[in-house]
Amino acid sequence: MKLDFTECIGLRYLDTVLPKDDESLANHLEPEVLGLSQKLTGDLAFLLSETLTSTPVGQLISRVLIQDGRVGLPLELVGSAPRVRPRFTRIDGRHAVVATDAFYEKRETFSLNRLASRLSALHDEVLKSFEAAVTPYALQSWA
Repeated sequence: MKLDFTECIGLRYLDTVLPKDDESLANHLEPEVLGLSQKLTGDLAFLLSETLTSTPVGQLISRVLIQDGRVGLPLELVGSAPRVRPRFTRIDGRHAVVATDAFYEKRETFSLNRLASRLSALHDEVLKSFEAAVTPYALQSWA
């Protein structure tokens, strides 16, 4: 069997941000995605920050979900995603899930080289988005 064309390609990344006991999410996430989560009291059901951008290489959707409780997956992935590693399921506290989708939609004759190039460019956009959502402190502490 031979592929004739591609119509849509994309990447999805899920990153969990779990602050240490002596830290808060404010140490790890930029104020733009924290919303009012640091200013209101009580148990946080959820906070969702979502940004959709068109880039030269495709569309990018960046979501940051902050909640109290156990780490979970975005609702659209609950039934079809692989199991969450036990080190994450044991956590029960305030955390964030950074979910980033990047995709390119256009019907093109199939080319493995072009596909690899597009995926690499989409990955670079995801990385830029992630680095915009987290603090320099977070990047340094995770290095």
